[in-house]
Amino acid sequence: VPGLTYQYMSRPKTTRRSGYTHLFPSASAKYSFTENLQAHLGYSATISRPAIGNLGGVWVFNETNETVSVPNPDLRPERSRNLSGRLATYFEPVGSAALTFFQNDITDSVTSAEFPASAFGYEDDPAYGSYRFLSVGNRPGKTRVRGMTWEYSQALSFLPGAWSGLNVAANYTRTYASVTRAAMVPYMAGATLSYRWRRLAFGASGKWTDHTPMTSAGTITYRKQRTMI
Repeated sequence: VPGLTYQYMSRPKTTRRSGYTHLFPSASAKYSFTENLQAHLGYSATISRPAIGNLGGVWVFNETNETVSVPNPDLRPERSRNLSGRLATYFEPVGSAALTFFQNDITDSVTSAEFPASAFGYEDDPAYGSYRFLSVGNRPGKTRVRGMTWEYSQALSFLPGAWSGLNVAANYTRTYASVTRAAMVPYMAGATLSYRWRRLAFGASGKWTDHTPMTSAGTITYRKQRTMI
């Protein structure tokens, strides 16, 4: 207790203030070619603030993998300029199909980085001199992310009898970037089948994701492709 009292109460409290001003313009437009066929265009400017755990906190020593995770208090937020276009058709009784393309230009993209022990003054430490020090930083220049999504859903109420309670949906997404981005799934597909008849309701869905990079620097690790039902 005396140690904690000295650590947290031996000096007067300090108040720090900071602030920033950003402008986030956005615009969208829609055009109807026919009663059921529509086109959408959109633009937006957005910001993604760093996770608190990446900005501060304790150092995490992993003795099994011989790594040390270090926060970066100078980490800046990601800023993005986004463009999207969508072509959608709607049909009776309740259904739609759409194709969407998007592009995001990201400034100060957050990326993980690997450093030698000497970067933090541990090169001569007998316990941690051989450890790899992991932290996050901002990538210089712009990172461009592009992708497309196809989606379809329909209520099959036009089917005869009990079959009219069927509903189906499916989607497919392709995403890629100018550099490796952690946790960005390159290929993903999903489908849903549901049924309702009087007091009976049933539903099932599935999603498949391709091999996905979970780190973006040093030795890149991947999560294996998987299917979830």
